[in-house]
Amino acid sequence: MAVQPDTIIRKLAKALLSLFDFDLADVVRVLKNLAQRYLVSRPEGMYEVLEHDAQLELCDAKGSKAVYSKRQRVRFSSGQHHRLPGPSLG
Repeated sequence: MAVQPDTIIRKLAKALLSLFDFDLADVVRVLKNLAQRYLVSRPEGMYEVLEHDAQLELCDAKGSKAVYSKRQRVRFSSGQHHRLPGPSLG
Protein backbone atom coordinates (compact mmCIF):
# COMPACT_ATOMS: atom_id res chain seq x y z
CA MET A 1 0.00 0.00 0.00
CA ALA A 2 1.47 3.35 -1.09
CA VAL A 3 1.66 6.29 1.29
CA GLN A 4 0.02 9.47 -0.02
CA PRO A 5 2.41 12.42 -0.66
CA ASP A 6 0.34 14.78 1.52
CA THR A 7 0.68 12.30 4.43
CA ILE A 8 4.45 12.23 4.01
CA ILE A 9 4.61 16.05 3.89
CA ARG A 10 2.39 16.31 6.97
CA LYS A 11 4.53 13.83 8.93
CA LEU A 12 7.75 15.55 7.85
CA ALA A 13 6.39 18.98 8.79
CA LYS A 14 5.27 17.67 12.19
CA ALA A 15 8.71 16.16 12.83
CA LEU A 16 10.51 19.37 11.85
CA LEU A 17 8.20 21.51 13.95
CA SER A 18 8.72 19.31 16.99
CA LEU A 19 12.47 19.96 16.72
CA PHE A 20 11.87 23.70 17.08
CA ASP A 21 9.01 23.41 19.59
CA PHE A 22 6.42 25.11 17.36
CA ASP A 23 2.72 24.35 17.48
CA LEU A 24 1.50 23.11 14.10
CA ALA A 25 -1.75 25.09 14.38
CA ASP A 26 0.19 28.34 14.95
CA VAL A 27 2.43 27.71 11.95
CA VAL A 28 -0.57 26.92 9.73
CA ARG A 29 -2.30 30.11 10.90
CA VAL A 30 0.77 32.23 10.13
CA LEU A 31 1.25 30.62 6.71
CA LYS A 32 -2.43 31.13 5.88
CA ASN A 33 -2.21 34.82 6.81
CA LEU A 34 0.94 35.25 4.70
CA ALA A 35 -0.67 33.49 1.73
CA GLN A 36 -3.78 35.66 1.95
CA ARG A 37 -1.71 38.81 2.17
CA TYR A 38 0.86 38.13 -0.55
CA LEU A 39 -0.32 35.30 -2.80
CA VAL A 40 -4.02 35.95 -3.28
CA SER A 41 -4.64 38.10 -6.32
CA ARG A 42 -6.02 41.54 -5.71
CA PRO A 43 -9.50 42.25 -7.01
CA GLU A 44 -9.56 43.89 -10.41
CA GLY A 45 -10.70 47.43 -10.78
CA MET A 46 -13.53 48.58 -12.97
CA TYR A 47 -11.13 49.21 -15.86
CA GLU A 48 -7.47 49.18 -16.85
CA VAL A 49 -5.82 52.33 -18.24
CA LEU A 50 -4.04 51.49 -21.49
CA GLU A 51 -2.96 55.02 -22.46
CA HIS A 52 -3.05 58.30 -20.58
CA ASP A 53 -2.39 61.77 -21.99
CA ALA A 54 -2.66 64.89 -19.84
CA GLN A 55 -2.15 68.53 -20.74
CA LEU A 56 -1.92 71.66 -18.60
CA GLU A 57 -2.39 74.81 -20.65
CA LEU A 58 -1.36 78.03 -18.91
CA CYS A 59 -3.75 80.86 -19.80
CA ASP A 60 -1.71 83.80 -18.45
CA ALA A 61 1.95 84.66 -17.90
CA LYS A 62 1.72 84.30 -14.09
CA GLY A 63 0.26 80.82 -14.39
CA SER A 64 -2.64 81.66 -12.10
CA LYS A 65 -5.17 80.50 -14.70
CA ALA A 66 -4.82 77.17 -16.41
CA VAL A 67 -6.84 74.51 -18.17
CA TYR A 68 -6.17 70.87 -17.37
CA SER A 69 -7.38 68.21 -19.78
CA LYS A 70 -6.79 64.50 -20.05
CA ARG A 71 -7.58 61.68 -22.40
CA GLN A 72 -7.49 58.00 -21.55
CA ARG A 73 -7.85 54.80 -23.48
CA VAL A 74 -9.23 52.10 -21.20
CA ARG A 75 -10.23 48.44 -21.25
CA PHE A 76 -13.18 47.48 -19.06
CA SER A 77 -12.99 44.39 -16.88
CA SER A 78 -14.73 41.41 -18.42
CA GLY A 79 -18.03 40.15 -17.14
CA GLN A 80 -19.00 43.38 -15.43
CA HIS A 81 -21.51 45.99 -16.53
CA HIS A 82 -20.89 49.57 -15.50
CA ARG A 83 -22.71 52.84 -15.87
CA LEU A 84 -20.42 55.57 -17.15
CA PRO A 85 -20.67 58.90 -15.34
CA GLY A 86 -21.13 62.15 -17.22
CA PRO A 87 -18.44 64.80 -17.63
CA SER A 88 -16.53 65.64 -14.48
CA LEU A 89 -16.11 69.17 -13.20
CA GLY A 90 -13.32 68.28 -10.77
